[in-house]
Amino acid sequence: MPKTTKTKKIRKHKKRTQKGGAIDEVINLLNNLPDAGLRHYQGQRISPTSGRAQQIIHYQTSYQPVIDRAIINLRNHLLNVNTNDLDALKFQLDLINDHITNNTNIYNFGMQASELTFEEIQAPEDTERKYEGLTIDGPPKTFAHDGPPGFKHKLLYYQAMKPLVADRIEFLRRKIISKAVSNSRPVPEGKDTDEGFGDIGLSDVVASFLGGKKTRKHKGIVQTGGNKGKLRKGYKYTGKKLKNGMAEIKKVKSKK
Repeated sequence: MPKTTKTKKIRKHKKRTQKGGAIDEVINLLNNLPDAGLRHYQGQRISPTSGRAQQIIHYQTSYQPVIDRAIINLRNHLLNVNTNDLDALKFQLDLINDHITNNTNIYNFGMQASELTFEEIQAPEDTERKYEGLTIDGPPKTFAHDGPPGFKHKLLYYQAMKPLVADRIEFLRRKIISKAVSNSRPVPEGKDTDEGFGDIGLSDVVASFLGGKKTRKHKGIVQTGGNKGKLRKGYKYTGKKLKNGMAEIKKVKSKK
């Protein structure tokens, strides 16, 4: 039986209650790719599934200028995306990853020679060597017409957009953490910094964004160096637990 291309199901867009704003411009850029310009069918390749000769799509113009313009526009729109739209931006990053995975799977499935980009056509000898058994200039040739971007174009497009979106997400995450720290109340001496923040302490908020294991903030616990996270001399665990579930620490009274 012929092999089938495995593609990952693309996430569906979530409905937004508000319209307008920079996030909508970002969504439009990431989901409505411009056409790839003129293309025609010419030459032939052997299908890896059916074993039959198939015509090859030739793109007559480069898609790189389109990607370059999209990078500039996306960067400008991302500057106006604020923390209220962080979840929506994270969802767009998930969509980008889905597109990259799907188009990479198509490429790896043996479909590389089903379409030729402008850059590949400009180097026919290299392209024929790269795709063994390919005839770039062979007949028949159809009339050129406008068409959507191919999977190679989409792969390049989303690979260029991903770091911009990821960087903005990281910036907004750190902005939220900074605000949480600046709005925190001073902690009375002898108290855990986790007390007074409900079930989730400030350190939990920071850890949830940055990841990794956090060191409990307490004057009886070493905060830096090789003994980070260990009890200081003169402190002990009582065996009891605080309201927030943490183990109680008390200073040992020195004997006179």
